[in-house]
Amino acid sequence: MKTSLPFCTLAQRFTTFLTLLFLTSLTTVYSQTKFYVTVSGGASIKDGLSWTTAYGATQLQTAIDAASTYSQSHSDEDVQVWVASGAYKPTSGADRTISFLMRNHVALYGGFEGDETLLSERPAINLNTPSGAILSGEINAAGTADNSYHVIKNTGIPLTASAVLDGFVVTGGNANSLVEEGDIHGAGMINVGGSPTVSNCHFIMNKASQGGAMSNLSGSGGISSPVITNCAFLSNTATGGAIYNFAYFGTVSPVITNCSFMENSSSNGGAMYNGLSGGGSCVPVINNCSFTGNSSTSNSGVIANDGGSPKVTNCSFTDNSAERGGVSLNYTVQTFTNCSFSGNTSVQGGGVSYQTSGTTTFKNCSFWNNGGAQTFLNLNAATIIANYCLFEPTVAGYTGANNLTTSVLPFVSATDLQLTACSPAINAGDPGSTTVTSGTTDLAGNPRFYNGGIVDIGAFEFQGDQPSPPVISSAGESSLTVTQNASSVNFTITGCETGTLNWQGSNATSGSGTTIAVPTNAVGTIIYSATCTVGSCASQPGSATATITAAPVSGSFDGYIYGADCGSFRGWAWDRNKGNTVVSVDILDGASVIATIPAGDFRQDLLNAGKGNGKHAFTFAIPDALKDNLPHTLKARVTGSSFILKDSPKALICQNSAVPPGNLPPVPPTPTVLIAPLVAQENVPFSGTLVAFTDPEGGPLTYSLSGLPIGLTLDATSRVISGTPTQVGTFLLTYSATDGPGSTNSVSFNLTVLPAPSSAITGDFDGYLDKLDCGGIRGWVWDRNKPNTPFTVEFYTEPSPGSITVLGSTLANIYRSDLKDAGKGNGAHAYNFTAPPSLASSTPVKARVLGSGFVLKGSPKTYQCAQARLSAESAGDLQVTVLGNPVTDQIQVEIRGQEGQPLRLQVTDASGRLISEQQIEKAKAVEQPIVSVSKVAPGLLVLRVSTASASKTVKVLKSH
Repeated sequence: MKTSLPFCTLAQRFTTFLTLLFLTSLTTVYSQTKFYVTVSGGASIKDGLSWTTAYGATQLQTAIDAASTYSQSHSDEDVQVWVASGAYKPTSGADRTISFLMRNHVALYGGFEGDETLLSERPAINLNTPSGAILSGEINAAGTADNSYHVIKNTGIPLTASAVLDGFVVTGGNANSLVEEGDIHGAGMINVGGSPTVSNCHFIMNKASQGGAMSNLSGSGGISSPVITNCAFLSNTATGGAIYNFAYFGTVSPVITNCSFMENSSSNGGAMYNGLSGGGSCVPVINNCSFTGNSSTSNSGVIANDGGSPKVTNCSFTDNSAERGGVSLNYTVQTFTNCSFSGNTSVQGGGVSYQTSGTTTFKNCSFWNNGGAQTFLNLNAATIIANYCLFEPTVAGYTGANNLTTSVLPFVSATDLQLTACSPAINAGDPGSTTVTSGTTDLAGNPRFYNGGIVDIGAFEFQGDQPSPPVISSAGESSLTVTQNASSVNFTITGCETGTLNWQGSNATSGSGTTIAVPTNAVGTIIYSATCTVGSCASQPGSATATITAAPVSGSFDGYIYGADCGSFRGWAWDRNKGNTVVSVDILDGASVIATIPAGDFRQDLLNAGKGNGKHAFTFAIPDALKDNLPHTLKARVTGSSFILKDSPKALICQNSAVPPGNLPPVPPTPTVLIAPLVAQENVPFSGTLVAFTDPEGGPLTYSLSGLPIGLTLDATSRVISGTPTQVGTFLLTYSATDGPGSTNSVSFNLTVLPAPSSAITGDFDGYLDKLDCGGIRGWVWDRNKPNTPFTVEFYTEPSPGSITVLGSTLANIYRSDLKDAGKGNGAHAYNFTAPPSLASSTPVKARVLGSGFVLKGSPKTYQCAQARLSAESAGDLQVTVLGNPVTDQIQVEIRGQEGQPLRLQVTDASGRLISEQQIEKAKAVEQPIVSVSKVAPGLLVLRVSTASASKTVKVLKSH
């Protein structure tokens, strides 16, 4: 053993030496991060370490594998393989299944001349200048029948973005296997569950059953979403002529940017096919690409969607064709943003989109010469939505908003889709578009938002300024109002200092100077417009308006609106200085004059009141245009003056026809509270009863009141406004009544809600607090200085001086004949206030005019209404019977069921004119009032008996 030890030691040392030598060699070989390949390879050594010792044409895969091995042994360091110009084939033999295999962390760069030391020294490669490095599937004999199934095959290891192919022409693949299903996809490149990076490549004349140039397949649950940039796809043939994307239980969402697709063909998707199954996701993102001359013998000249949902931005589509869907046949969801479509055709319709179902959305897109009315074809309730797009006028079949049409080519030419300087697409896109929605550059690589402005419609952003509309102004204003025969009235035009100016007026004048002399000899309105032409492009017109008005009418005017309903708008107007001269009045709806009529009708009361000869009234029939079930606010003004007739405006809501035909609408009450304003006070309980309309047919009516301030509501049955207003101001209310068949009439009045008074309301008041019981708190009040104006009465308790609790308020507007007979104005000054439930019997109550210091006579008075008595006096059903009908000189009525309740009786004729009105303060069990009609002409009369909670109407025939 001892004698053998030295030998063994020597042997071990030799072995160690050889091992170290080998490892040193490996270190020398793999210390490089680049490997080189040329067609001829190194003259004597082909180790790939330099251009002079490069691998040869048949060793490209060897170089890829060597780079991968190095990367794996150096913590996945990124390694490059530089390939010189020339042709490279997967095999020198005849095996069609052999392909180039890409590897993670290995970047293949092609197209070098063979002496570069920097990647930037490589000859330029772009969409129009392909690389000189060719990866070809042309193996075996001449012709394509026995070519490689795939030039590049990425089906084993799932590739990441670190696997790079940059600067190659990929051609001659023929994936037509009848044996292996995988060998019918992706003749140029197939990616199964892999997402490599592909840049600056040209895929030319590859052919497959599916995906002539490239197939991206998820496999079962995998991800195949390569990033494809600056690549051209030319004359490839397959289903999905250039790219076939299919997600099976996985995700296939390639990002394709700055690529061109030309003259690819298929039977379904001339340039691209997007499909899925098993719950997969296929959402290709396509940016800044052009699609030209692609075709399909069946569906989709460019993009076929069989479940896939592409998102396309800043792309052009020109001269593509198919049997159905010149650009796309779609039944899923696809979106196009800032795209241009021109000259695309389809035999069966849908020059751009043939929709069998699903939704296609276009935003900021332009369309020209894609089949006119056949640009879109929708079947089976499919939807095409277009917003901020530009179409020819004949294009139909889409919905959306803010779209434009043009009959003039908006592009430089039918094939050059850059915008002309005058294109209506300029600055016409969605103002809300951003670089997130529309990208940072257009299809030409120019800024997508020129000078930070609004995005253009289409794939190209116009890189220039359009002529701005000239500014027409006078003293800085574009509208001018002058009096007839005013002198020296001019408009000045600015903003066209570098162009050609032209202006014209609606009065048949025109010119090219910067000053417009406005004629003022005739009353009217003149609209001027001006354009500025720079080169061949005319600006949008600037405009200005001159209004010449008649000299103001002067006078001492007075006038009043005394009636307004859906039949007519009525009033009077006169000039005190010209007592017998008829003045004209303008009828306004809001701010718009809708009619001018003379106020020349005779009224006896005007003559009696000293208004000249009394010929100063007018009646304006409500036109059908205002009977549209919408609110209208009418007022009247003396023509040529600023005088608005008193008690304007009036609000109406009128229907366009009676329902049913022949049915007369309800007749508004006259006179009523509606002629005088209601007054309430902020944060003080309020109630007020509106007088009823009359139905000419005697039917029941329903009521509504619009415009109430916050805190107040209307009880549609009792017609009582109640509540506590919290909003201060004057409110124009519209009071409507509708009969059973549906005919409506309306009137209006003002309700003023006062703030807490800073000073007392004054007047020459008189009034009484008469009765306080279960029938209500009743009495009357008036102002001798305003004999026909009702006032609001406030009720309160004051157990000690200054300790006041407000119970509420109501309007004193109930008519009582005794008040009329006593000379209390029109007699409509009584009130009946329902006490709140919190008011206990035997409580002293006071009443005063709201906002004043006047306390009604009889205050305080004790409220007497025990709960037991209230229950006993609860009214039953209102029963009304006319004792004898027809009648002659009087109507005798029997009323039952309202014991202890206040009653009101009204008799009107068939036109709604009030003939008689009575008030019963507290009804007995049976009331038999008599109403005189001796001075009324024979005919139909209407008797209406009402309480606070019910009413009955009876038709009465007066025979003679």
